[in-house]
Amino acid sequence: MVVTCSVAVYDAFPVDLLVALIVCPAILYLGVAYEVPPSLYEISRFLGQISFPIYAVHFPLMFIFNFAVRKFGVPGELTIWLFIPCLFVGCSLLFHLFDVPVRRYLSDEFIKRRPPEIQHQPTL
Repeated sequence: MVVTCSVAVYDAFPVDLLVALIVCPAILYLGVAYEVPPSLYEISRFLGQISFPIYAVHFPLMFIFNFAVRKFGVPGELTIWLFIPCLFVGCSLLFHLFDVPVRRYLSDEFIKRRPPEIQHQPTL
């Protein structure tokens, strides 16, 4: 996916169409069809955990990071090598310090508010 985003194209419509109709469904199919090898399970689990925080904060974080990098005069080539680790660490912290507690709280509240007759039924 990253490779398709880095291609410089003058008329982006055919590339966007190719990505939307071929590349994205292929990535989705491969993700569903193949099981992660045991040796890659932990890294896959970590990447799965931080995938939504990355999606949610990467764009605003890019602007903040870009401002800070320019203010301190960091060379452009070094920017991506600083941004990616900061993004991963920041999103991991967001997952563990915000996402998990909020999900736990909301799940507990949802269970408390269920009517008694369906509170103890197993879910599918």
